[in-house]
Amino acid sequence: MNLAKPVTFDHALLMERLDNGQHVQKFRIEVSDGRRWKPLVEAGAIGHKRIAAFPAVIASRVRLNILSSTSEAEIREFELFFLNSAR
Repeated sequence: MNLAKPVTFDHALLMERLDNGQHVQKFRIEVSDGRRWKPLVEAGAIGHKRIAAFPAVIASRVRLNILSSTSEAEIREFELFFLNSAR
């Protein structure tokens, strides 16, 4: 996803369309620094809803990389948020 300008975020909400079953087994969210992609978080299944938390980052290019899936992944939502939560 290419954003119009750099934004700060520390959470991502992901939802998988489950009409044909749950397929995603492993995913990674990455941001670009302009030269290469850097991993933010790597986790297992998405299912109905998954909220991933990570240290705050500023970026204008973000991608969801499906690392393992039993069939074609059907992503329903991929949203970024800044909650500024203490860790």
